[in-house]
Amino acid sequence: MFVNSTVFVLGAGASWHYGYPTGEGLVESVISMADRFSSYCEHRLQSGQTVQIIPKYVEQRIVGSKGGSGAKVGWQSVQKECQVLCDRLKAVRPLLIDNFLAWNESLRPIGKLMIAAVILECEANWFRERANQNRRLTSANPPIADQRMNRDDWYRFIVHKLVYGCSESENLFNNDVHFITFNYDTSLEYHLYRALTSIDLLRNTNVEKLLGDDRIIHVYGSVHRPDIGHIGVPRLFWCPPTDADAIDWTTAQKLGRPFASPLNHADEFSPRKDFLDCCLGVSANLRTIDPHDKDKDQEALTRARQWIADARVVYILGYGFDQNNNRRIGIDPLLRSSSGGAGKSVMFTNFGDINTINKSASYLFYGNYNSFTGERQSIHGNPLSGNYREKSVRTVYEALEKDFYALEGESIATTNIVGVGNVEAESRENVSVSADTTHL
Repeated sequence: MFVNSTVFVLGAGASWHYGYPTGEGLVESVISMADRFSSYCEHRLQSGQTVQIIPKYVEQRIVGSKGGSGAKVGWQSVQKECQVLCDRLKAVRPLLIDNFLAWNESLRPIGKLMIAAVILECEANWFRERANQNRRLTSANPPIADQRMNRDDWYRFIVHKLVYGCSESENLFNNDVHFITFNYDTSLEYHLYRALTSIDLLRNTNVEKLLGDDRIIHVYGSVHRPDIGHIGVPRLFWCPPTDADAIDWTTAQKLGRPFASPLNHADEFSPRKDFLDCCLGVSANLRTIDPHDKDKDQEALTRARQWIADARVVYILGYGFDQNNNRRIGIDPLLRSSSGGAGKSVMFTNFGDINTINKSASYLFYGNYNSFTGERQSIHGNPLSGNYREKSVRTVYEALEKDFYALEGESIATTNIVGVGNVEAESRENVSVSADTTHL
């Protein structure tokens, strides 16, 4: 159980484990999706089928008459937007697509639509495979990648911590934990809800209240809102995203493919329209444009800053320490060891031990650039007295499994953690835990 006030700050590296792209990967995925959408527009124009079953995004660009000439202009306009987006992204190769859209106001609508489409496609792929597809993309040995995909579900550690120590369902509310995520996906809500409602001890109503009671903030919005269901249908009460909220993965994949012959309007056009309309609705939830746009939800940002100010333990996972992001949620100066961060225990991941991340984290915490560079520069301070900082150079899963002692303290003391699928259990023998260090 999270006895002490704890906050998780999640960056793109945390969602990578569930098949979502990181910064540069998102740029490439947007190029791919925009190219598919452009091809779809081209096929509609070449076939002469421009009037039937038109996606809303195309409808918005139809000028004048609703007849064939106006519809043709709409398809041509959208095709041009897609082509310009692809060409400029390829020319610039931005590190982050957010920056690119801030610099190109004319491409913001199509850019947001394509980001939404990419995130929803990744989500649907997860529901289809129940595994991290990024493993296959980054491994030269597919069988090993398939095996390791089952070692990505780091939310299981959160579930364990939430439930451990509960003797009845209401004990869930004794957990003092909050989540601040910079990611558009809602994998956190989905996996926590799915796991917690699979435990007999816990009532579904308590799980829904736990996750819906001001517990999770998406700094830049998300592809699903708890008050809005599939394709924009309002909900009467909070509800986590479900499999029914997912788009059809096959439709996303074949968006730009040629039509079957003979052409069947309902089979070829309706699924594509449903997919694109869903993406358009979702894109309105995303704040991706510029600092002014991203600061619109000041109430949520204020809550996030207060959570960090009150926290005794902060986990920063898969996060790049961008200065603008630091400022928005207040970790600078709230985590500076000489000011607001005094007395806090902070653990962060830096997969691959990248020096730019080391320097950014060091400056944030200590006002210098070298506290986390060089060998053995991973731990500073004492967790028992607070003002503690720890770095892990492993993935998020491995950091929580092997490095960050507080999170897995109870589990290590009582059980072995058994791998999923073909991964063998890793021995945890002869490990003892002091009661004083079970919770930071």
